[in-house]
Amino acid sequence: MPRVYRAGAARRRGGLPRGAAPQGVGARTLTAMRPCSKVGCSEIASVTLTYVYQDRMVVLGPLAPFADPHAFDLCPRHEGRLVAPNGWLMSRRVVLEHGA
Repeated sequence: MPRVYRAGAARRRGGLPRGAAPQGVGARTLTAMRPCSKVGCSEIASVTLTYVYQDRMVVLGPLAPFADPHAFDLCPRHEGRLVAPNGWLMSRRVVLEHGA
């Protein structure tokens, strides 16, 4: 039977380090099912939001391969409503596919 990992539990028990995927589970599987970070939203996340406080910049990019406690995963609805704080820059990172 496969082992089930709770957030942080594996790290305390000497199991997988934070951000590592259990054996047989690829990054694509983990990213495909992460929910939006907004409270009460049950949509699937499509982008990752991070803040660069030193540069006063909000960065929206492709969904990170693993959940990060310092980043927010947002669904398309909340991504579209996002506004940077006054005086901050917003940067949207887009990944271009080859042959598209």
